[in-house]
Amino acid sequence: MSRVLSRRILPRLALSAGFVAGPTAAWGATLDDAVSSARAALQDGNEKRAVAELRDAEALAAAAPGIVHQARLGEALLLRGAALHRRGGRSAARGMDAWRAALVVAPDLEWDTGLLGEGDDWSLFLALRGEVSSRQRVDVGVPAATGAATVHVDGVQMHAGDKVVSGNHLGQITCDDGTVHGIWTTLMPPPDWLALCPGGVDTTVVVAAPAEDDWGDMAPAFGTPVAAVDGGSPEPDAGDGPTEPVAADGPAEPGSSAEPGVPTPAPGSANGSSAGSAASARGRAPFTTPQMALLGAGSALMAGGTVLYFTAVVPSVDAAVAAAADPAGISRQAADDLTAKARRSQGLTLASLGGGAALAAGGLAWGLLLDAPVRPMIAPGHLGLHGRF
Repeated sequence: MSRVLSRRILPRLALSAGFVAGPTAAWGATLDDAVSSARAALQDGNEKRAVAELRDAEALAAAAPGIVHQARLGEALLLRGAALHRRGGRSAARGMDAWRAALVVAPDLEWDTGLLGEGDDWSLFLALRGEVSSRQRVDVGVPAATGAATVHVDGVQMHAGDKVVSGNHLGQITCDDGTVHGIWTTLMPPPDWLALCPGGVDTTVVVAAPAEDDWGDMAPAFGTPVAAVDGGSPEPDAGDGPTEPVAADGPAEPGSSAEPGVPTPAPGSANGSSAGSAASARGRAPFTTPQMALLGAGSALMAGGTVLYFTAVVPSVDAAVAAAADPAGISRQAADDLTAKARRSQGLTLASLGGGAALAAGGLAWGLLLDAPVRPMIAPGHLGLHGRF
């Protein structure tokens, strides 16, 4: 009897336990863990394992207990697309679909040249960026009154009237009790955001509006935004940070210096705005490598034009003027040569200065107008424009 138990019954019990424990173990992971494991697999050249690590990326993001960072979500889909595309065959088309999905949730997502290289995949990714950015924009459908609840789409806080490109998006709502509930949606039609909160949302609560910087969006933002840890609190953002609910015309808390009816700043903030508000303005994108390259090349050309002016133009013009003042001391051919040399020097200098100014202006405009309808696109073997109309 003991042999029968050990040979037949126990293996079946162990197999059943595996089916029960398997999903629980899988949900113990986070999107950060999946992305880190996939990066390690791609560094080892193991595309199959990278795909397996990111198989549940969407489910992990929707079930996260905190707001998922936009860049991390886009990175997960980017790496999945790269792994699938490298496998070739039918997986190549699935990889392109994953890149499209990545650009839907993170339109300003950058190609990871350090991990993925700068080959044809990069050019294809940039072409897909133009395709996705030309899609129609759909209304997120956030109600005008959400009380203390906040709605995020792909990690970015949304308000009534906001729009995003059409496609599959991660929607999350932070409810009155602080819990976060997520759902994947095409926003056609938008979900009933407030219904995602099991206990409902008190829309009569008035939330203190954060202080706004009228000039903040005019300045470019350099560098890469700091990613929030998946499952934790998102980084404070101008207009996106948590705010304290304040009852309209309600009395101030005992011991508080606030007057009745005046919104009380959130703890740890100054003048009603979070400490990290200046770090990143809502909707502002960082300068990227191609833009910095344009600024650098433009500056170099302008510097070269300045050097040419003093080392070539000034001496050649002075020589031509001196020859014109003493026509008897120089032949006709020599005078013509001096004049041609002066004109060539002037032309090269103007071309260098003009080209440098154009490149620098293009890089600066690209950084300030990342959300413009038409954007430049530069990649190895590819130069052009893409846009949406």
